[in-house]
Amino acid sequence: MRLQLSRVSELSFWITADPVLLCILWWGGGSSDQYNEGVVVSISFEFSKEPALLEQYYNIREECFRRELGIQSFDGGENDFDRWGRILIVRDGDRCIGGARLSGSTPYSPGLLPLENNGFMVLKVFSKLALEGKSYCQWTRLALLPEYRSMENLQALALSMIQNARACGYSYAFSVAGSNRSRLYRKIYKVLDYDYEIRTDLSVPAEQGFMGLEHLLSIGYLEEPISAKKSLESLVANISSVPCDYLRKVA
Repeated sequence: MRLQLSRVSELSFWITADPVLLCILWWGGGSSDQYNEGVVVSISFEFSKEPALLEQYYNIREECFRRELGIQSFDGGENDFDRWGRILIVRDGDRCIGGARLSGSTPYSPGLLPLENNGFMVLKVFSKLALEGKSYCQWTRLALLPEYRSMENLQALALSMIQNARACGYSYAFSVAGSNRSRLYRKIYKVLDYDYEIRTDLSVPAEQGFMGLEHLLSIGYLEEPISAKKSLESLVANISSVPCDYLRKVA
């Protein structure tokens, strides 16, 4: 299901920016076609509540945000969204090399996403989510040490994020990033066989401290891979061309 804007969204939330930053991965000079030739290693991913790993992750994201966005006042320490959500830790052996935060909302356990601030509410903008009882999430505060920023590692991380969000029952993953990174994420999603839509028509209010940065709202479609949709469409097309008499005999 493609998410369509509710009527209320036609009146507001159009040209503001949001830095509840999904990603601080800095590839080459910012172009979606460039990335660092980072170290390709055997890395692992896991949701963790281990205090030592969480502290390492918080320090990494603080350093990344301050250095790469120039936000010297950014505090990477634990906050409410960290406590309410789940932290995906990226590890090289016993060492934390990065991570990301998953926040979600379900019909049975509704919650606010980090992007929902200053009056922006996902269910008001995309009312079908409530009508169809869909669960959705947002990945934020993604950070990775520079020496691990290879395309191979990024694809592995993106796949882990998709798989973990799907395992939690989420149908859609919202993200907020600049245009270069949004295009990069879309490219990676397509490589991984998932659809990713950049909503250039819709932005969200800015978080305090991140004003002036370009950010776009995007949606990752997690319910099924693109190839599965195409296979189903092909099956339906083939069935529709079969004579009804034959279908009755099979039934």
